[in-house]
Amino acid sequence: RYGGCAKGIMTNDTTHTIFLLLEEWDYTNWKSIISVYYSRDKGLNFSKLRSFPDPAFSWTDHYDLWSSYYGTGTTYLLRDSNVYSLAAGDTNLVKNGTIAWKKDRGSEFLTGTELKGKTYLYSMIDTLIYYSADAGKTWKYKNYFHTTPYTKWSFHCSDQNASDLQIGGVNCWLSTDGGNSFSATNDWSDYYNAPDVKLHADNHCVLSFRDAKGAEYSMVGNDGGLYRGNAGITSVTNLGVSGLDVSMYYTVYTNRNNTGICYAGAQDQGFQRALADTAGKALDFDQLISGDYGHIVSSDGGKSLWTVYPTFADYYPDAANSKKEYAWYYNFKNAALWMAPLMADPYDPTIAWVGGGSSSSTGAHLVQLTYVASTKQVTSAEDTFDFSRNNLGQISAIACSPINSDYRYVLTENGGFYNSTDAGQTWTLNKSFTAPAGHYFYGSCILPSTRKLGELWISGSGYSNPAVYVSQNNGKTFKSLATGMPSTLAFQLVADTNEKFIYAATELGPYALNTQEDIWYYLGGTSAPDQ
Repeated sequence: RYGGCAKGIMTNDTTHTIFLLLEEWDYTNWKSIISVYYSRDKGLNFSKLRSFPDPAFSWTDHYDLWSSYYGTGTTYLLRDSNVYSLAAGDTNLVKNGTIAWKKDRGSEFLTGTELKGKTYLYSMIDTLIYYSADAGKTWKYKNYFHTTPYTKWSFHCSDQNASDLQIGGVNCWLSTDGGNSFSATNDWSDYYNAPDVKLHADNHCVLSFRDAKGAEYSMVGNDGGLYRGNAGITSVTNLGVSGLDVSMYYTVYTNRNNTGICYAGAQDQGFQRALADTAGKALDFDQLISGDYGHIVSSDGGKSLWTVYPTFADYYPDAANSKKEYAWYYNFKNAALWMAPLMADPYDPTIAWVGGGSSSSTGAHLVQLTYVASTKQVTSAEDTFDFSRNNLGQISAIACSPINSDYRYVLTENGGFYNSTDAGQTWTLNKSFTAPAGHYFYGSCILPSTRKLGELWISGSGYSNPAVYVSQNNGKTFKSLATGMPSTLAFQLVADTNEKFIYAATELGPYALNTQEDIWYYLGGTSAPDQ
């Protein structure tokens, strides 16, 4: 289904009405319809307030909603530079005024405050800031800003000072003169040396609240978690340093010799390490370095580790006891996936294989990475075989058999499956089979059996085809494994020791396959992560 929710707000009227700004889809005329819904019973039931089917403005970028958390309960709607109001408890939209914008339309944002019986509003149309001191009846152009807010929630006016305006982007920008000038709370790079008191990059949400004494404080949500700041956001405290689970994980790796040690690659929360089991509670991870990390692999049980960042591969020689890492920066002219797939070399833990682009102008090649202890550097050697031939795209997964490491496998983003029985000296494409496509920046998965040579499972996108397949003959033929699994994307597969069960991490949560029945079962219950 097309569409989605662009914004939701709760007003300060007697029923705390909830308003939702939605994009719906007209399947008959094949166009979007922007609608506003409301609920006066705390979200149990919703009624449509108004739809705007006119095709000229039919996208939520040109709409916004705002209401003061502590005001009269009046709600304001911005619709393609026209401003409407809706009194508390009413369903009749009244046009207040129109913003005379100075250039072509762009994304539109609305915020404001109610103070001493007056309503002050700010709007951004693309990168231009406008101001109204009379609830939107008249508007004054204020300033050009160098970027648009990240979201509908990252354009914000102070609850108690109509001159304080904030814009969330890579940095969080502050104005104390009504948008005439701006300065940053801090530069995003300051976070790395002071994560407790400096904002992380990518600020998606800025809000104001009042404490028990009525004093204003701010909350800022970004890719680093949640921060509490003073009224002007000139100082902040990171609430996600401890006790608040704010990470989204791309990958985890458990030490094979000490299962209390676990490593994780997170979205913008970096490479993380937990050194002790916490007896059923959420693990206590330390962020060793910020950023995006994925595909953690090891061939010595986790004593040393390889992982990837979008522009380099990293090697940790003593992963549990040291933060010291050594990087090899991609030199690809033809780009790899954003999170390039990675395979630990089966013979030598100081060697890994990355599924890259190419140091020439075209192609998708495997690159052997080697950590040289004497020079404390990572060197590289690119294989000549091009996996992207026949329009198969970039490499999306790499694996080798734990029984016989000469048996190696590669998946590509456009459904190519290759195998090799001579440690990658030659490769064979299965021309009669189209494998599932991988996630567009993270790739797909190959799981070779630990018990039967030539048996393997593969996974990827499962919306127009099954997400998981199995082969019993080294990839010559594949059988789909679809029973019990909905249409979803299976990011990664692992197996139990006896391979009685295959576990899949999917966009819809965790599933397990009983290999005796070839049936998937949902494992999420009511408490597991939903993706």
